[in-house]
Amino acid sequence: MLFLLYLHDFYEQKFPLNIFIKDIEDFIHNKQRYSDSPDLKDIIKENNVELTNIGCAVYRGYTYLSALNKENSRKFCNYLNLWLDEQKNTHLTVKRDINEDKWVLIENLCNKLNEKEGGNRPCERHRKEKNATEITKRKNLMVYCAKRDFFKGLCVESQRKTTIINDKCLLFYKLTNENYTKFYNEIRCFDHSLDHNDYRYYISEDCDLNNMAKTFPTFNVETYEIEYNDKSRIQIEKCPSTSVVTGVDHASANSRHLILDSDENEITRVVHHTPPVQPSFDNKASKPIYYAGLSALGIAFTSMVLYKV
Repeated sequence: MLFLLYLHDFYEQKFPLNIFIKDIEDFIHNKQRYSDSPDLKDIIKENNVELTNIGCAVYRGYTYLSALNKENSRKFCNYLNLWLDEQKNTHLTVKRDINEDKWVLIENLCNKLNEKEGGNRPCERHRKEKNATEITKRKNLMVYCAKRDFFKGLCVESQRKTTIINDKCLLFYKLTNENYTKFYNEIRCFDHSLDHNDYRYYISEDCDLNNMAKTFPTFNVETYEIEYNDKSRIQIEKCPSTSVVTGVDHASANSRHLILDSDENEITRVVHHTPPVQPSFDNKASKPIYYAGLSALGIAFTSMVLYKV
């Protein structure tokens, strides 16, 4: 238990997007380091603490992006845009401690830094006027997919060096399985009026809640391959029409599809390597996991799951 818990925490700290988020939200450090920059002069002279914090965070963000590879630069730029939309909604709509005409200074700073720091890693400002709930849903999905890709890379790289399932692939499996459960149960069904590329549920082709199998891949322990078409991943369906189901909310109308975490029987199979008992219902929470020669690691993984519950 302690080993995998430690390993999970270790890689969470190494997850590049987490490092980026921590950096831009270190307001005290960023203010001390960047407030004297000529690019921030107009913002600093407003003598608004929140405006200064956001301005210095943006400055740190753009200087950070300029040193990244193309793929990470794109992902972090998308996150920075979303973070700015969130800050705008928070400080202009909720807290009302920044005025619209002052926020323009932040937008101008983004444009200036994109021209100055962008080079071959441009990060254009793309504003989206969304409410806090919509922004949070999109941010949660974006962070999950970035983390999934990070742990996938760890799994694939380490699997090349061994013929048995390794701890990094167990962490990948745990991440995708837990988040599949989380996102499915939070949404349960889509409104009929939603566009396929809805802001809250679509980031890219492989980060799309309209395609649960591709967005939440599984790990096949017999072939040692990551699978993107696992039939255990139930698609989120359209909510029942109000003309058919009256007076029933979306969650209760679709409650028959509530997805549960891995059950105790599956965890037992992980440790003792016993054949799976075929369930009497169609949809399983996840595939059975088999592997040999890793009893100690299996016990650690089981303990971690039980500890979570």
